[in-house]
Amino acid sequence: MFGRRWKNQEWVPWYRRKDYKGNLTEAEKRELDAFRLQDNHPATRFEDLPGEVQGYIIALELQVYDFKQEKALDRPIFASIAGAIIIFLTYKGLIFAGSFYYFFGTLLLTLPWYFYSREWKKNADAFRFAPEDPPNLYDEGIQTEWELTYITERKLGKREMEPPN
Repeated sequence: MFGRRWKNQEWVPWYRRKDYKGNLTEAEKRELDAFRLQDNHPATRFEDLPGEVQGYIIALELQVYDFKQEKALDRPIFASIAGAIIIFLTYKGLIFAGSFYYFFGTLLLTLPWYFYSREWKKNADAFRFAPEDPPNLYDEGIQTEWELTYITERKLGKREMEPPN
């Protein structure tokens, strides 16, 4: 809970993580390990992509981050409005009566912001680099996509990709 995410953990590829629930065999994992141990991975590096593509990828990442943060903000705003309406109606005696509704309205007014701060932090932590992250997240994403395509095409037998020497 307190700082567990930032422990000195060694970075491992996506197919070697504990939370991976795929159906790769150990031989396929070793084959992907062999690609990763080479000086140059067969996948393209982020730096080798044209500037327009790099800018597009970064812009997409920022849009996804903004969307997540906006989505996280919607719920506390609507809950706070509902809480304020309940408190107002209880105060005026129009619909509700009793101290329970004051308490419930106050909870609706304040509690969602606590959950919003936690979700905002989680989204921000996912966006920034962590010590256990690979050296370059863009390269890692490109490599992961290449490896998934390689394994899928190999399993389907559509195309025989020869690993580079």
